[in-house]
Amino acid sequence: NKLLDELLMEKEKAGVVILPATFVNKSAIRGALEFATVFKAICAGYAKGTEPPVCEKCSACKDEFACVVNKKCSTDGTGAISLSAFAATLGAMMFCF
Repeated sequence: NKLLDELLMEKEKAGVVILPATFVNKSAIRGALEFATVFKAICAGYAKGTEPPVCEKCSACKDEFACVVNKKCSTDGTGAISLSAFAATLGAMMFCF
């Protein structure tokens, strides 16, 4: 199609680049659309105190996607190991030294 070819050539000459995009509250998010970026943009759109529980629970989580899917943060802000594992390691270290 001659017309289509002409339009594509004009687009290239003008430097028009099409990127993946989504809109959150009428604002465009362009580029690599990662879950964390879109999730934070959606949660940021709520007025303070009106955020849904998933935003409050998962926004501080290291892996937001896993938190949303599993309905809980894998670390819950307490660190990467459990209290019992920490205590056992501390006890073992004290015993060895």
